[in-house]
Amino acid sequence: MNLIYYSNLVSLDLFNEIYKKSGAFPSQAIQKFHRLLTTGLGKESSLYKISSLPIPNIAKKIDANLFQEKNQLYTSFSTNKYIRQFFNVIFSFLYTFRIYKKNKIQFAIFDYLNQSVTIGGYLACTILRIKKIVIITDLPDHPGFRENVSVYSKILSHLKYRFINSFDGYILLTKQMNDLVNKNNKPNIIIEGFVDADYKVDNADNNNRNIFLYAGGLYEVFGIKKMVDAFCEVDNNQHELHIYGNGDMVDYLKQKSEKYPQLKFLGEVSNQEIVALLPQCKLLINPRPSALELTKYSFPSKLMEYMTSGTSVLTTKLPGIPKEYDDFLFYFENESSIGFQNKFSEMMSLPEILIKEKGISAQKFVLENKNNYAQAHKILNFLSKSFKNEII
Repeated sequence: MNLIYYSNLVSLDLFNEIYKKSGAFPSQAIQKFHRLLTTGLGKESSLYKISSLPIPNIAKKIDANLFQEKNQLYTSFSTNKYIRQFFNVIFSFLYTFRIYKKNKIQFAIFDYLNQSVTIGGYLACTILRIKKIVIITDLPDHPGFRENVSVYSKILSHLKYRFINSFDGYILLTKQMNDLVNKNNKPNIIIEGFVDADYKVDNADNNNRNIFLYAGGLYEVFGIKKMVDAFCEVDNNQHELHIYGNGDMVDYLKQKSEKYPQLKFLGEVSNQEIVALLPQCKLLINPRPSALELTKYSFPSKLMEYMTSGTSVLTTKLPGIPKEYDDFLFYFENESSIGFQNKFSEMMSLPEILIKEKGISAQKFVLENKNNYAQAHKILNFLSKSFKNEII
């Protein structure tokens, strides 16, 4: 099977170069998602990648010639984001024809959120009659999720959802997504995410220090303030809460950590550093409120990463989490501030062996069932079976 994959995935060398030139990490979660999936797909298919750069602004020019790869084409290295987006459309269109001319492409897989590359590739694949499959990891703005939406925003959102409903097949993170993005009932598959099949398990090195850890977006809407305030109110002198990331709560966390020594705000670090830290903790936290409408349509990538570490996970019971995960997670039963506080207190007093066993069983579950090779194999089977009468 021959595939083209459209996204903003870049090589690790280019990722590091972007950080060096811009001073900012490209979205690490989405880079990891695409890297794991393309590695899995490439194991059982001939995969060609067309990518844009994953940040809006680059202060210094990057030498494109240093990062060209055999099966990965980059659409534009312009330092101007508007010029770059224009060339993303143009070159994703042209590169599709170049790849198709040399290789009989059956399927194109698009990251919908990377719209400039998606539009160019979509137009070319329509002309070439290549089956267009879209991955939706998060929903574009939907007027039903916001208040006081302007007429312009409603029209724009309507156009986005008309476009998103025009693909031939769908790779989704939750079953609830299908109702919004697949009105035409086209073939679809639910893939919550991926863990790295090559993850080196060595649970003997897990220190399991009395550290609770959160790593991710630091926004009040994600439940960060409630989590921090609740933890600091627990009568506790043995456990610490370590927080990594960036967002609008940074100043609050810096001020709060000065007052409460059990709270450690440690800033933004690379994903590799976070992965190394997770096994050293007692508990990993996901405080995102389950009442948020958008949680029906997402599966937090951090849950997969957390579970892979062998450290137990405490999370809110998000509607996008399938029931098969319930035996492997600790849940906040009550998402009020008092509920968080009580749950933290309960987890601090639980026998360590019980917490440890839950973490190890979760690790085994995701490495056996949700690794990137297994999930990619499911996707390729889905494509073969769903379009077996339409692909030559």
